[in-house]
Amino acid sequence: MHAPAAALAWEFWWRHRWGFAGAAAVVGGFAAYAAADPPTAQMAMVSTIWFVMALCYVVGVFAYGFEARLEAAESGFPARLFVLPVPTWVLVGWPMLQGAATAVLMWVAWDALVLRPAGVETPRWWGPMLAAVVTTAQALVWLPFGVAWLRTGVMALALTVLLRSNTYFADPEEQARVLTVVAAVLVPLAFLAARAGVARARRGDNPEWAWRRRPAEDVRVATAGGERAPFASAMAAQTWYEWRLRGRGYVAAVVALVAVLAAVALAFERPAQRADFGLTFLFIPPLIAAYWGVTAGSPGESIRSTALTTFAATRPLDNRALVAAKVRAMTLTAALTWVVVAAAAAAWFAATDGFEKLERVWESGVERHGHGATVGVFALLGVGLVLGTWRALVANLWVGLTGRTWLVPAQTFVLTLLAFQLFAGWAQWHSDPARRERMLDALPWVAGAAVAVKLLAAGWFAWGQVARGTVTAAAAGRLAAAWLAAAAVLAALLVWLVPPALVPAYGVVLGVVLAAPLARLTVAPLALAWNRHR
Repeated sequence: MHAPAAALAWEFWWRHRWGFAGAAAVVGGFAAYAAADPPTAQMAMVSTIWFVMALCYVVGVFAYGFEARLEAAESGFPARLFVLPVPTWVLVGWPMLQGAATAVLMWVAWDALVLRPAGVETPRWWGPMLAAVVTTAQALVWLPFGVAWLRTGVMALALTVLLRSNTYFADPEEQARVLTVVAAVLVPLAFLAARAGVARARRGDNPEWAWRRRPAEDVRVATAGGERAPFASAMAAQTWYEWRLRGRGYVAAVVALVAVLAAVALAFERPAQRADFGLTFLFIPPLIAAYWGVTAGSPGESIRSTALTTFAATRPLDNRALVAAKVRAMTLTAALTWVVVAAAAAAWFAATDGFEKLERVWESGVERHGHGATVGVFALLGVGLVLGTWRALVANLWVGLTGRTWLVPAQTFVLTLLAFQLFAGWAQWHSDPARRERMLDALPWVAGAAVAVKLLAAGWFAWGQVARGTVTAAAAGRLAAAWLAAAAVLAALLVWLVPPALVPAYGVVLGVVLAAPLARLTVAPLALAWNRHR
């Protein structure tokens, strides 16, 4: 293989051949289904969620997104490619060309074979704008930013502005004309920016903002005169370390996304609609936590690494204590995050007359469903968002603790698939009453079976810990009693707040038992032991 372009193409297409085959299967499978039995417009739009998943994977591949650290200050372009005897424009241009072309071809196939048979018409400028979005994302991943986490905020803001740019135009013809020109200009600009950034990183010139550097004299003075007080215990030190390593990054990611959404609302939304973004802020912590908790359990020094470091392996703590330190750090993370998000949402509501809109929603709910049902809905929403965030952070720690790198993307894919399936079910909830009734009839049996499986799995994992000597039988019994007491208190509180007409009492109890983390927390020390002894 002598041609540089062919060698670079081989690295993409052969290395990720199974992923590309899956993306092609998504497009081809839905196209075959649409050809045999054209779906409704609603079903076609819901099915597009699967296409978006495949498209995001393809864009991530050609942006080297699965190798880059988006939170890092340096360039995300793989340094291993810098030694290749090819010009920088080849290193940058060939992945950009392949990424944009592949994404646009996927979209053309999906639009022609799935959406149009269902009667869904899409603007023609979507193809050029998709190419601009892909190349802009690649450029932002490969540019060195000089400060950690800045890239994530800039990417979220820039890509959101591109995807929402159509809101600036009322005339469809003007919209198509202007946005096509914008897309045509952005593609070469993204290439030039990416080439400049990769060339700078290739010669080792990653920028570092001057105001972030502390002179050596200041560091020595701070070290001599302001030493940190010693930690009270090894557990306190490990908890602080886990917070620094995993927790504060989650808080920063949530704050950045809230700030981006606030900027988008101010730039694109009408004043009457801006208050609704305050509610969107409240759903960001559990959404990110569902994915962050998968990597938070990693004992490595980076969220990209699942290997057990020497530093972690030599801590004077056993497996159970290391897991407990992570749980404490994630509890602190969830609490601090909700303090910040609640304050931001309250300030947003105050600035956009959101409290008046919430008051009208409350009065409408009381009028239609009664005071008790409205209180129950708000109670379920508040408790679900706060405790759901904490649960998502701690329940998935076992994935990273195993040290098996492949489990992290696998768990992420499963979570995304389940989320999209729930979204699809919610979209069809009111359109098919017969199907909704069947689901409601089967729900108690499904929930009961899930509870039985969960309790059996937790018992098996607890027995495994006792057999290994990780915990004593008495300690395992005390932990089980504490879990039962906490679940009983929460269930009693929700049964008191939620009217039976809204959710039956048994449904509340089953939901609490399923939501309270147990089996996956119990298996976490065993997962870490598996990592340590491989």
